[in-house]
Amino acid sequence: MKSEITLIFEENDGTLNWLFNIIAYAHHISDDKVKGMLEPMMKEFLHPDSYKKLIELSDKNIPEEELITEHLNKGLIRFSSPTIKVRGQKIKAMSYMIEQAGAMQKAAEGEDVPESIMTLFKGHQGILDRMKEVVTKAIEDAGAKNVKIESFSSM
Repeated sequence: MKSEITLIFEENDGTLNWLFNIIAYAHHISDDKVKGMLEPMMKEFLHPDSYKKLIELSDKNIPEEELITEHLNKGLIRFSSPTIKVRGQKIKAMSYMIEQAGAMQKAAEGEDVPESIMTLFKGHQGILDRMKEVVTKAIEDAGAKNVKIESFSSM
């Protein structure tokens, strides 16, 4: 017997938008190897126009702050569907990206990093906690009792 968890993100709940703002930023500032690792996920979940524009902005190498203030904060990220279903290893990959956002925020604290960039990373722990809550609820709704998920992590 097997079981699989599926997280269903709704476009209007903000979680997926937050995550893909982080992914878009990471893609923008990274080398070609990292960009190559992020692009399949971006292409899979983003609306083709959003994906194309992010690639164009990266190719133009616009400043990081401009990417955030003029594009990400103004709604560039749109998804290919109003609900996005994520399961298995993709949940683990998303958890990793969320953890990395926390690590990036911590590394930037005390440095001369623009507030627009710092704001981008805020909220990572709340999202991991929310994922833990919805998975716990799904297991309890299926009949389990006293479910306790210690943490949601990529490890």
